[in-house]
Amino acid sequence: LKRFAENPVGFDEYMLNRKENEKPTEALVVGQAVHMAVMEGWDQMKVCYSIIEDDMITNPRTGKPYGRSTSKFSSLCKTVGVNPWRVLTSQDVNHITAIYDACMDHPEAYQAINDCTHVEWALRGKLNGVKFQGKMDGANSYGHIVDLKTMRADSTPFEQIVSYRYLWQAWCYIQLYAEANNMEPENVDFDFIFVTKEEQPKVTVVDVREHYGPSLEVAGQQVLNALTALKVSEAQGDRRAALMFLEE
Repeated sequence: LKRFAENPVGFDEYMLNRKENEKPTEALVVGQAVHMAVMEGWDQMKVCYSIIEDDMITNPRTGKPYGRSTSKFSSLCKTVGVNPWRVLTSQDVNHITAIYDACMDHPEAYQAINDCTHVEWALRGKLNGVKFQGKMDGANSYGHIVDLKTMRADSTPFEQIVSYRYLWQAWCYIQLYAEANNMEPENVDFDFIFVTKEEQPKVTVVDVREHYGPSLEVAGQQVLNALTALKVSEAQGDRRAALMFLEE
């Protein structure tokens, strides 16, 4: 979303290149496992991921684990018959456990998560005439969307929302949800659940409409303006039709 805000005209090419060249980085793999554990359940995460002992992937020369995107890590995973995208180290499991427990122990977060009847819900639609696809972490059938975000311990939800254009995401998801469910967008609520990445994670639930109502509408207009710029560029023959993936 931040990239789209900076260059809406070139966003489709950026996403195409990213999908083709994406590697299993620590942030991606562990982040996906965190989302699955919290939103779909710990048991589901254990079924989908293999656990590898830390000493199996440790570089004997440095004493540190090989990076996930390295050929050595991929080779070790292949040797033991596991997918690099679906493998967790013992340290990863401890980290995910801490985040999972923090969310389950937080009454407001637990209620929001438990209320979801759909998880990893992919919706397609059109915004300002441009095709969009969004994958919602969780939602129910009566107008409530939940999105889980992990963040550094030295950051705040406000900093995250501003830095990564999360209100753009919220506005787009609300529009897609409303269209799919024949609802008015103003009747759709959106909660962010922020969890810090530290030994004892801290959980904060942010009701977007309550805390950022006016800013959400401003974000929506900014999205529409960016899409207008994209459409004008395409009309001039500079770009092919774009499908925006809002999975960040």
